[in-house]
Amino acid sequence: MAEEEKNNEIVRLDLTDSPRTIVKYKTGEDSDQLFGHIKNYPAVRSDIMMFIMANALQNKQKQIVFSPAQLKSFIGYRQSSSLKGFREAIHTIFRDLSTVGYETEEIDKDNHHHTVFRPFFSKTDIDTTTNTVTVQLGERAAQIFNNFSRSTQFNRFSLLQYFQIHSKYSKNLFRLLKEKRVYGHRSFLENELRESLSVPESYKQADVNRRVIKRAFVDLMPYFRDFSYEIIGSRSSDPTKYIFTWQREKRRQRDSFSDPDIPKLIACSNIMTNKLATDDEKCTAMDRYFRLTRGKYKKLQTNDPFAFLKLIYSDDFDESVVQDAKKTDPVVLKFLINKYQELKVNDKLTAEGLTTLTLLEAEAEKRRKAEAKFNDNLDLDGIPQNVEIDPVWKDNPSYTILSASKRLRPLELYDKNTINLILQRYVNALTKDSTNPKLLQDIGIITAYLQQLH
Repeated sequence: MAEEEKNNEIVRLDLTDSPRTIVKYKTGEDSDQLFGHIKNYPAVRSDIMMFIMANALQNKQKQIVFSPAQLKSFIGYRQSSSLKGFREAIHTIFRDLSTVGYETEEIDKDNHHHTVFRPFFSKTDIDTTTNTVTVQLGERAAQIFNNFSRSTQFNRFSLLQYFQIHSKYSKNLFRLLKEKRVYGHRSFLENELRESLSVPESYKQADVNRRVIKRAFVDLMPYFRDFSYEIIGSRSSDPTKYIFTWQREKRRQRDSFSDPDIPKLIACSNIMTNKLATDDEKCTAMDRYFRLTRGKYKKLQTNDPFAFLKLIYSDDFDESVVQDAKKTDPVVLKFLINKYQELKVNDKLTAEGLTTLTLLEAEAEKRRKAEAKFNDNLDLDGIPQNVEIDPVWKDNPSYTILSASKRLRPLELYDKNTINLILQRYVNALTKDSTNPKLLQDIGIITAYLQQLH
């Protein structure tokens, strides 16, 4: 097959085809220019662009086809809406998307300087008969989503989480904070924040604080654990600085789950355990996350402390879904236990709820003992060869996971002190068996991983 035919290969993505739910792109000048254009988009256009970006990953210049069903989902089309209005919306959105491009300064062989404009899309085709839209990335744009290596700087986040956020300022801030996901903090000077989020010049600082920052704090609370912000210098001659902090994420932290209810549980846990948010802010965050009318969750919670579970599981909720704690995130497990214990202390726990609490506590204790056993009885005999899971990092030993071992878990499950303890045990073992190739290899991996943490 010729190279041109390969580039024109069509990727058909319908709602039933399980399209990608992770946005991953190289950071740098090209992506900065791209987001410099689309940061002003309203939610619908921004979501469509992110959907394209998610499905462009590793697809080079293949064409991506939007079905009418997908477009109806994005645009919020209802049966009562006219077909003409739907077509006009498609035309308006994709006509604007087709104008996205890059500007670069280049020098030719004769030492002439050129300003070159390149389009993000090499093709945007709207079938006005079927309401199907086909887009194809330009060659330079496709580079943002292809050929990742261990030295590539990139950003990654959940497309579904991005969709869930309503405000364009909050969407842009979510993307920017995710660039520092493993650091747990990011700061902006006021001018930088205004430029990055495309805040109008007419907004005074008080408007920025109230309409952008406070709104974003509530909007992003579900997606960052222990999320908080601080405004420094707002009443002094120094430039105002905005500092956002959260519990730093692990490099391999999951952004998607086979069970769609797990992210919802994590979101509820992040909201309800945020110590810096007021009760009203938490309730507002729940309203926005579940798309309830303002004040709805506060009323639901008053009558039912487990209202959040019924919002997650709808009519399918019963105690059995909570009792199945083996699939639960450790932090969520602790969160659920605390919620049941609160009712127990206040003598409001039902007999079935007491059974659920007992099962959850048993699972937590089982995990605690397994962790303690591993830390106290690390067996260095017969440690298997390394197994690399993610091909993106195949050349980087610091990301190698010893997944075949029942004793040595992925390094990112442990804090730095524990990893140092494990390394010390390896070194001690090496003094007794200095030629053991497996010990030498594993020491190299752990050492490289620790260097990545600095």
